[in-house]
Amino acid sequence: MNLMLIYKICCDISIVVLGACLVVLSTKRATEAQKFIDYAFSLVLLYLIGYAVTFQGTSPDMVLLGQKLKYVGAFCLFLALFIVFQQVYNIVTSAPFMILLSVCFVSVLAIIIVADLGSSWAPAKWFYLGLESVPQEGGPNVIVIHGNWGKLYAEIAMAFFLFSTAMIFLSALVSAWKRKFRVSTLFFFFSFSAEILIFGSLFIKNVHAFPVVPLISGVAAIAVTVFVCREKFSNLYDQSLKEIMNSLNSPLFVVDNKFYVRRVNYAAKVLFPEYKNLSSNSYHRLAAVKEIQDIITPPLHDSANDSATEGLLSIGNQFFEPELHHLGKNRHIYGYVIVLNDVTEQFSRNNELSALASKLSTSLRTNRSRNNEEREKIISGALQFMRDKDIMTAEHMRRMSNYTFIIARELRRMGKFTDLLTDSYMETLCQVAPLHDIGKIMIPAELLHKTDLSEEESKLRRSHVNLGSQIVDRMVVNDPKSLYYKLAKEVTLYHHEWWNGQGYPKGLSKDDIPLSARIIAVADVIDTLACRHAEKKNYHFDELISMVQSHSGTYFDPDVVEACVRGKEKLRELYDVLYGKSFSDSY
Repeated sequence: MNLMLIYKICCDISIVVLGACLVVLSTKRATEAQKFIDYAFSLVLLYLIGYAVTFQGTSPDMVLLGQKLKYVGAFCLFLALFIVFQQVYNIVTSAPFMILLSVCFVSVLAIIIVADLGSSWAPAKWFYLGLESVPQEGGPNVIVIHGNWGKLYAEIAMAFFLFSTAMIFLSALVSAWKRKFRVSTLFFFFSFSAEILIFGSLFIKNVHAFPVVPLISGVAAIAVTVFVCREKFSNLYDQSLKEIMNSLNSPLFVVDNKFYVRRVNYAAKVLFPEYKNLSSNSYHRLAAVKEIQDIITPPLHDSANDSATEGLLSIGNQFFEPELHHLGKNRHIYGYVIVLNDVTEQFSRNNELSALASKLSTSLRTNRSRNNEEREKIISGALQFMRDKDIMTAEHMRRMSNYTFIIARELRRMGKFTDLLTDSYMETLCQVAPLHDIGKIMIPAELLHKTDLSEEESKLRRSHVNLGSQIVDRMVVNDPKSLYYKLAKEVTLYHHEWWNGQGYPKGLSKDDIPLSARIIAVADVIDTLACRHAEKKNYHFDELISMVQSHSGTYFDPDVVEACVRGKEKLRELYDVLYGKSFSDSY
């Protein structure tokens, strides 16, 4: 067996080995280190194919194709190693240098690709000028192609990359010596040695030369593949991700868009033993269990389900709250990350709190019912006492709740004072509204409707606000925290304060007047005018609203007046109920 045959066998075996190793590596999860290995092996395989074609080619075109494959594979490999060395040893390259590097890369590939011995186009001759048949001792003639300046340009570029990688490593050694830390010399030694071997093989013209590069490439491919399968190649990102996942106490699942589980952490393996043997460094996958699939695509809820457990996942005696994250870009979903947060303890506490809340709610409803009964007795007694003295004033006080509710509701619909106008506030305000004129119990009956008052009489009638406040202090439990007491005091004392500050008893203005009193002030005037006009039957309903509007910003809060205008139709309906005939028919 001659050396030529040995060479062919070694080269072919190396190509097959490299291809097989690439297939094996493709079945493993691609770490950053493995991505580089796959890329480097692909370029070495391209180089070896060119290596074999060059020395086994029987025609000039075949030999030229082999040379192209060799130089493209070697050049791309050198550039890739140069870039990787920068990343491994933390060397920052300036932008102008990277632009120059890109121009060099594109130009070299263009010169190699357009090379064609049979073309008359000038650029096709830049890589090779011609060919000749060279006789070999003890073997057939070999076709040799004579290179041009383009071939020299590619070799100089590769030499530059060799020199640059060596400088990068030396720079890293100097920095490590100064800062007293270690660098990966083994990575440099193997990578740089492989580059020198490949670079030297580009100049070998003797076909009987021992095929060092193919043999070393085959052995290296087998060794690296074994290391990858045994998880010897990793990086900081992969290790940190694995540690972070396993450090979570909550079970975590990575599921693809076909509902197959690809990754799980330790807590998930404990919860679902079927995932115990799921590998973390391969593309092995298992179908997601029903519980996991239901999190991604929830089934239709059964109306009989307990609302307390709705949205929770029950496994054995544990309860989990699923947390679903979509992995994708734009509208395409690649997969999902599911975290099961253990809420068993919270669920148990919630059940206890729910039972306690139910008891408290029942107790509060009972107390609220009692309070409402007591308040109704207060209002009923006050109205009855006033009715004995003056029935018109008593009826006016009774109607105030209805007007107050309509205005307060419209204010809330307008988005005004939403922090104050809660359901509780509005309910309480309507309850205390009849008390606004409770102080008139202490005013002589003949002064209540008298129009021509002396100064003393006017002062006495105005005193009903202070008298009403004093009555509230005696009738209602004096508790500053009680909303009922607070609003009762406000409406009795301040419902005659004016927006412009010229009202009584304290001359408050604008927002210094409590909101409850500003609402009652408008409701008080509307009912007074409505009652008066209903008796005379000489005003249209819209004219009544216009009269209120005319005092917006002087007597009344503009927002409250606007609420009155917005609720005009509801006020009209209320008038129909109270008086049996609308202002629209009253002239």
